[in-house]
Parts: sequence; structure tokens; C-alpha cells
Amino acid sequence: MAAEEIDEWDKRIQDTGCAKENEAVLICYADKGRDWRACKEEVAKFKACHDRYVKMKEAAEGVKLVR
Repeated sequence: MAAEEIDEWDKRIQDTGCAKENEAVLICYADKGRDWRACKEEVAKFKACHDRYVKMKEAAEGVKLVR
């Protein structure tokens, strides 16, 4: 894989429009000693962003997505 290629996980996150929120979660997790409880605000912001993406996708495709 070339260095400029994006892996599948990163592409999926970018496609949601929530890459910034995901990065904040990952940074928090690393900075807080791998303790998710210390990152509740970042996780909530990522979840809200992802929920908006799911609603938009469902409306555009006229289907209910599995969560």
C-alpha cells in the first residue's frame, strides 16, 4: 500500500464527515491513559456527529440503517 493511500477504516470515518470528532476521541483516549470514561465529552460529540450522518443517509436513501 502506498503511503498516500487511506486505509478502509479511515475512509469510512472520513465519509461520515466526523473525522475531526473521531480524531479528538482517539487523542483523548491516548492522552488520558486509555480510559474511555475520561473522554465522555469527545465520545458524545462523535456520536452526535455520526447520528446526524446516519439520519442524513437514511433520508437520502429512504432506508433504515443498522446501528
